Amino acid sequence: MAIRKVEAIPFAIREPTERELAYGKIAIRRNVAVFIEDDSGLRGMAETTPIPYRWGCEETVESVVAAVNLYIAPLLEGEDPTHINMLLDRIAGRVGDIPYARSGICEALYDLCGKLAGVPVHRMLGGACHAKLAASWSIAFKGEREMGEEAAWAAKRGFKWIKVKIGSKNPAQDVRNVAAVREAVGPDHWIHVDANAGYSYPDAVQVLPQIEQYRPRLIEQPVAGWDLGGMSRLRRKLRTPLMADESVRSYRDLKEVIRCGAADAVLMKLNKHGGIRESQKIADLADSANMTLYPGVHFCTSIGVAAHAQFYCTLPRLTPGDFHQGAALFEHDLVRPTIRAENGEVAVPAAPGMGVELANDLFERARTDRGGQPPGQIA
Repeated sequence: MAIRKVEAIPFAIREPTERELAYGKIAIRRNVAVFIEDDSGLRGMAETTPIPYRWGCEETVESVVAAVNLYIAPLLEGEDPTHINMLLDRIAGRVGDIPYARSGICEALYDLCGKLAGVPVHRMLGGACHAKLAASWSIAFKGEREMGEEAAWAAKRGFKWIKVKIGSKNPAQDVRNVAAVREAVGPDHWIHVDANAGYSYPDAVQVLPQIEQYRPRLIEQPVAGWDLGGMSRLRRKLRTPLMADESVRSYRDLKEVIRCGAADAVLMKLNKHGGIRESQKIADLADSANMTLYPGVHFCTSIGVAAHAQFYCTLPRLTPGDFHQGAALFEHDLVRPTIRAENGEVAVPAAPGMGVELANDLFERARTDRGGQPPGQIA
């Protein structure tokens, strides 16, 4: 048994409605599919989601494709795909700290090995603690009326956890938006607010106490990911727990967040951490520090959602949080059927590997390595 081929292919899928977050406007999602094929023709696949305009991601679609195809593939070809730890250590030692590229390889190896063993990946990770994961609904910047209407729609659809984007250039409008969402969903519905590192520390000190009156369960990454001093000071000033996202990319980052007392919770995402193996280290460290673990997902197709579900379902103390269904916001998915939330929950796929299979026609429609790329995704 040996790896015969490793390939990264870029793709792009439009979003029917442009979304605005603290770091820009998004109309097209550009991600990378990674495939690892063994000498029997069996293929593992993964999706990775570099976001070059987001703080903490130094990778692009182009750099991930080049890293995988030119540098990582030769390190894997001819090797036994079941030797996952050895292969990941080899990659880390040769190509360095490129977590989005390494995550694509890691998840594709796990998918292939799960298919070889005939079991879902969560069985390889110790077994599932949860058959379903609570899904959130994320609301980007809009007018307060539109945000309230979307929140009411999401609550009626069964989403028990609603994320409200803040961190805009108009903090007073952020307060009004959160107030509108709270009024729309009622006093007991869970909401949390996410600034995507969009505030300066002085703005955060002014606006966040006003937002607290609407009782968010969490305030996510109010200031820059590098500003652990600011996070720590805000944590002492605010009643609401603080969650780190952009501040925690690696195990080393989380150690520093804990040392500084900069957060009560950590939002995990496989791609930003470098894949399942590195994410497990972060989960163990957070648990040992009594930090709350929240399951996060970059915006991705059902390929990426399935991989996150396989990992998150194995964590016993996982708290319902920022697990969303990704492809619900795209014009089309890359698999059939799309993984969708039912009554606010996503079922963990039970088929071998990550539990989803590529729809070749949809992938051919989306891939961008053969010309015909759509216009830019950020305005």
